[in-house]
Amino acid sequence: MPVLRRLGHRPVPYRRRRPWWHYALLAGIVLFGLAAGATAAALWYVAKDIPPLDSLQEYQPSLVTRVYSDDRQVVGQFYVERRILTPLNDMPASLKNAVIAVEDSRFFEHPGLDIIGILRAAWTNLRRGGRVEGASTITQQLARSLFLSSERTYARKLRELVLAYKMELVLGKEQILEMYLNQIYFGQGAYGVGAAAQTYFGKDMAELNLAESALLAGLPKSPNNYSPYKHLDRAKKRQEHVLSRMEEEQFITAEARETAVAQEIVLRHPGAEQLAPHFMEYVRQHVIARYGETRVYKGGLEVYTTLNAEWQQTAERAIRTGLRAIDKRQGWRGPVGTQDLATLSTDPGSPPATPLQPGDRLKGVVTKVGKDHFVIIASGQEGTLSFDDMAWAKRRLRGRDPLKDYVLVPNVKTLLKPGDVIEVEVTSIEKDAPRFLLEQTPVAEGA
Repeated sequence: MPVLRRLGHRPVPYRRRRPWWHYALLAGIVLFGLAAGATAAALWYVAKDIPPLDSLQEYQPSLVTRVYSDDRQVVGQFYVERRILTPLNDMPASLKNAVIAVEDSRFFEHPGLDIIGILRAAWTNLRRGGRVEGASTITQQLARSLFLSSERTYARKLRELVLAYKMELVLGKEQILEMYLNQIYFGQGAYGVGAAAQTYFGKDMAELNLAESALLAGLPKSPNNYSPYKHLDRAKKRQEHVLSRMEEEQFITAEARETAVAQEIVLRHPGAEQLAPHFMEYVRQHVIARYGETRVYKGGLEVYTTLNAEWQQTAERAIRTGLRAIDKRQGWRGPVGTQDLATLSTDPGSPPATPLQPGDRLKGVVTKVGKDHFVIIASGQEGTLSFDDMAWAKRRLRGRDPLKDYVLVPNVKTLLKPGDVIEVEVTSIEKDAPRFLLEQTPVAEGA
């Protein structure tokens, strides 16, 4: 009979093996703890550099100081950032809805960070094979504009998220939206919707229509790329996208969207010359001496003067007219340049670069010499310059002294040749063709 066990040896009890999911669960708990710890450490590291948000309740951005004439017209501005602070209640609903629709449709639902928006943007970008949609909320964009740089790093993005969450705890949604609409950049030197409405349309906020509101709402994403002054076609497509988003969010009807899309965009002429620049410089020096440079350039002061805008404009026109008359009496200095006619577009079917109006002064190119006139192309339009309208140029200057350095040319036909570039003024438009007058910019200045 075999020996079943040796003397003094006890049998090892059988141990049941743990199921695999126990180990998986344990590994998951460990990884979750490590991830939570790493996240907490990252948040602590980021939060220690976040500025205090107490000052947000007294938000005071850099504002424009405006100078008024005696009839309350704005005749000058001093600023670092051209901004007109506008309360949310004074902004048209069409503009507020347009911005929310295109920038952050769930603005009133999320706590500063929109997880659903992030997932939607990721899916859209994946489907289209590139970054076509962002996921930054309005609160995140405001946090970035107020406190952070524009660098693209994970640390900055994390700070942005923490700041946005903390801002939502300190401020209400309406406060955040008002600050955002007054803070962001719209291009052309305009910060905030108030300055943007004046810059692009020459209007106060209350006068904006739906089409104009949609165009403005599309600018903050890329003010340069969507500038209607530089890329009108892009600006129009962006406006149509904003209107489509407004319809999707049920802010407007399909009929209202179609009407706004069909509406012509009428822009304010950019870069208008400042009225009475010497007087404005005197005003600037006076208010800086009294209130300090910071208040003048950032404080949004309103300065009322005794300047009469109509009289000032009349005086400036008279000075310019007198200077031109004196300059012409002294003699003509000749063409301002030459151009190869082979590079000049003369297609009669192509539209003019800018429709010409009587009184316009610009440069033109001589293309032909006729019996009693020259043929001129200016701004893509072909017109005529008669010999009679340049008779003053017979006194041809040859040097710097107008009293000595001149010759009298008996026939003005010899003064110009094809390819010469000259200054002209439009005197009239006859049968869609402009008639020109020979001009030149005065050397002398007046004040």
